[in-house]
Amino acid sequence: MSHPFDFDGRTVWDAGSSSGRLYEDMARAAAESIGLASGLVANDQGGCDVDAVVFQRFVTGLYDLYARAGNPVLSGMLRAVLVPSLVLLERTGGRLALRPTDEEALQAERATAVRSMGVED
Repeated sequence: MSHPFDFDGRTVWDAGSSSGRLYEDMARAAAESIGLASGLVANDQGGCDVDAVVFQRFVTGLYDLYARAGNPVLSGMLRAVLVPSLVLLERTGGRLALRPTDEEALQAERATAVRSMGVED
């Protein structure tokens, strides 16, 4: 069973049921914590539609907090949501400029996530 994330009539991540639901729950919790909507809208197919405009704001807010975090535990928790969010953001046409200090590590993790997120990038 899968938990697809759809945008503009196409699946941008065909997540497994467990990983898709966990990511959706984590993204919603992170969004609530930073006072933003996630842009992930449950659909009748058992997955989510991605509202690209709202999702762009969410990922930007998430990254802004990540960039300011001085606590390694907070950074790690944010990173768990941020990395797949960066992949989804790109797959929905969004972009996010990363600080040079974050570029290498996040892009390396992003590349690993791309290979395991179920839809060719």
